[in-house]
Formats: sequence, structure tokens, C-alpha cells
Amino acid sequence: MEKTELDSLALGYSAAILGGLIMIVLSTLGLLGLGGEAVQIMQAYHIWYSLSIGGIVMGVIEGAIGSFAAGYLIAYFYNRFS
Repeated sequence: MEKTELDSLALGYSAAILGGLIMIVLSTLGLLGLGGEAVQIMQAYHIWYSLSIGGIVMGVIEGAIGSFAAGYLIAYFYNRFS
């Protein structure tokens, strides 16, 4: 069986987009009063996140950067050890 490698940058970028979109959706739900527990969890784990415009933008940026790093590292270690 041929060894296939993951594209680390592609997985990182797609994880960043997905992470940012999830932050936007959960923030929108929080503004509508529907995602109270999810908003509390995001506020606990994301330093600059809050339910204000600036806080949401900073949370999306922080979530995208963290998701990119996680996706990139997953692909890197997959390629390295498989």
C-alpha cells in the first residue's frame, strides 16, 4: 500500500476557516441568547473573547490561529510517524 501524506498547510487553513466559522456561529447564538453555556466555555478558553463586536472579532482571530496550529501539527505528526 502506498503511503499518502497530508498537506500540512491545507489542513491548517481548512481547520482555521472551520474554527473561525464555528466561533461566528456560536457568537451569533450567544447574542440571540441561545448558546449561554458555549459562550461561557469560549470566554474561559479564549483570552480576548466576549459578546461585543471587538470581542467576537478577536475571538474569531484567536480561534482561527489556534485551529490552524492544531491542524498543521496534526498533519505534520501524521506525516512524520506514519
